[in-house]
Amino acid sequence: MQSRYNKIRRLLLVQAGLVFIISLLLLLIVDSKQAYSVLLAGLVYLVPSWIFAVKLFKHEGARAAGKIVRDFYWGESLKLLCTFALFALVFKYVPVAPLAFFCTYIFLQMTLWIAPLLLLI
Repeated sequence: MQSRYNKIRRLLLVQAGLVFIISLLLLLIVDSKQAYSVLLAGLVYLVPSWIFAVKLFKHEGARAAGKIVRDFYWGESLKLLCTFALFALVFKYVPVAPLAFFCTYIFLQMTLWIAPLLLLI
């Protein structure tokens, strides 16, 4: 379990690093609104993903198969609810740059396609 959780944690840290780098570049090249929009998109993506990972890797082994399946569904439900709530909070209370926000969020979703390569790092 620990090695699988460590791989997921490493992926989340790589994604957080990418968010920080993109945000810093936008701060230097464009403006602060673009930069904090990227940071907020990163938070909206990473916080629910971390919640899911913690919930999913709470149990291990064949005897815990039922608990693992139950926690998978609970974790995914919590992830979706948290994502929805964070999107709502950001767009209600923060004047973000929508293009930077959504491009970053979609980019982070796409990193899952290359996650096996990222986990080799």
